[in-house]
Amino acid sequence: MNLTLVALYNSHDIGIRGLHGYLKAKGYNVESVYFKTSTYNDFFYAPKEFKELLELIDYTKPDIVGVGVRSPLFPLFKKISEAIRHKYKIVIGGHHATADPESCLPYADWIVRGDGEYALCDILVRTTTERIIIGRSIKTLHTPKPLF
Repeated sequence: MNLTLVALYNSHDIGIRGLHGYLKAKGYNVESVYFKTSTYNDFFYAPKEFKELLELIDYTKPDIVGVGVRSPLFPLFKKISEAIRHKYKIVIGGHHATADPESCLPYADWIVRGDGEYALCDILVRTTTERIIIGRSIKTLHTPKPLF
């Protein structure tokens, strides 16, 4: 099972990088694609760049494509989904999927709310039948307590 993770406008995407490392350590075939860096004020992309993104996804030969999406980038995710859904299964995660999973249903096979490590493993080994999956926290990760 080959998985390609896609980060949109965030070359430092901690979620995608963390998922990549976790899944690679578990023995899964995983590639990551980073589409543009963020300017936080302009999500412009040329048609040629979009075409190149789709070609790069194809080049990685995925069975499943996972995309981390912030809400301002949901329209771009929908366009990606419409272009590749006939070829690949799609997982959406990130802020938008966590906040509004129902809006993602027409565009993805699985929606992950919260942490994606265990959820993606469940998807990859086909142990889940749910479309909206609540991610379970990894207990060995240290999350600092708020200062106030």
